[in-house]
Amino acid sequence: MIPTIDSQLGISVYSTTFNGIGGRIRVEAEDFEVTEVLSEKSLKSISPQNGYAVYKLKKKKIDTNHALADIFRKKGIRLKSLGLKDASAVTEQFVCSDNKGRGIENYASEKYSIEQIGFVKKPLSKKDMIGNHFKIKIFDCADNLSDFTEYSKILNFYG
Repeated sequence: MIPTIDSQLGISVYSTTFNGIGGRIRVEAEDFEVTEVLSEKSLKSISPQNGYAVYKLKKKKIDTNHALADIFRKKGIRLKSLGLKDASAVTEQFVCSDNKGRGIENYASEKYSIEQIGFVKKPLSKKDMIGNHFKIKIFDCADNLSDFTEYSKILNFYG
């Protein structure tokens, strides 16, 4: 049976048969980590010179759009992300310049850092990302978490 709160959110089916463990997540931003994963082909296309600059954006307690807007204000470079990452987490993602040959030095603020990792011949897009890797700390959960074996069946509900 689907709990009322889940059905109100539009979840009408679960992908696993495990009953759940209860608990709390996101007590602190460090308890929820998200790392973007690029395809092998896309990773191999990153070279040390020429093209559109590619960066790894690491952030905490700021969402992707606000981090990119702040980088534009402070460094004058417009960057595009492959996907949005939550402000209530510690995240790593790839961002790419929209102008060839234009890059900035590595930069860090209180909430984010940006590190240039190379260049690509055409800007990275959402099709280059194959998913996200999550590391989630759960507090006050039932003791049967070790019984869960359906890892490959977890769907990515977001929004």
